[in-house]
Amino acid sequence: MSSYNGGADVMGTFINPTLTLGASATGTAHGLRVDPIFSINRVGWNNAMGIRISGSATSGSSPPPNAYGLISYGITTSGTTNTFSGYFVNPSSSGATVSMALYADSQAVGDYTQQPPANGLYVSGRLKNEQLTASSLVATDASKQLTSTTSSITPTFAGVNFGDTTLSKYKQVTGYTVNYSISGSPTPTYSTTIDYTIVGRVVTIRFNRSLQTMAALGRVSFANGQFPSEIRPSADIFLPVFVVDNSVTILGGFGLTTAGGALMTPNASYFSAGSGGIETTSVTYSL
Repeated sequence: MSSYNGGADVMGTFINPTLTLGASATGTAHGLRVDPIFSINRVGWNNAMGIRISGSATSGSSPPPNAYGLISYGITTSGTTNTFSGYFVNPSSSGATVSMALYADSQAVGDYTQQPPANGLYVSGRLKNEQLTASSLVATDASKQLTSTTSSITPTFAGVNFGDTTLSKYKQVTGYTVNYSISGSPTPTYSTTIDYTIVGRVVTIRFNRSLQTMAALGRVSFANGQFPSEIRPSADIFLPVFVVDNSVTILGGFGLTTAGGALMTPNASYFSAGSGGIETTSVTYSL
């Protein structure tokens, strides 16, 4: 091994070739080129390495401020289209389980004084991803990759802070199916859909119109469990709603129990004979 002491620098190996290329020269000029060929026929070899750097630096009372396994200042050029301090090409490996151009346990970009997270990346500047859409929200897809396609993604938040107000929950559900019966009706069971919204601990249920041919003394009854548990009140409630009684929209009442059952009636407690039932209406209450 040759050695070189160039003033302030001490080097175990120093390579400083001068390459003069003629006007008609083609191809690539290499200051140093390493092309090892591995022909391994023995079982038990773990790795094949083109270049390995594994050194140590010890000192007494004045340790070096920095220790580099490899440092590249690039090549100073004039008029070159592209110049790189490092350029890594993804290896062509047939049958490889994993193939990558560069592996690092941890990495910092823009500031070498910061400790990056374990097996992570620290970036002092900005990130740009051409796979994202400008001025759009960013989320992660099923493969944990960043995406701007957020229409099919439902994020989960422990809470959202709006200035001095914290929203613990927001949820909107449309087209939730509930079954109901009408006492005295010739057909005992019907289905309709409701929409509901939860904002914090306040629930709003919107009923879609659903009319049936009522017999006298009819009531709209929802069996226990018809309303989902997340909108069931902590105590039974009874609220005003609009209903249809004998083809006329009137004020009625809606009672919802902690078990998820409910009752809807006109103010007179029973529907009259004729077309009647649920009107398009809504109720709002606290959980």
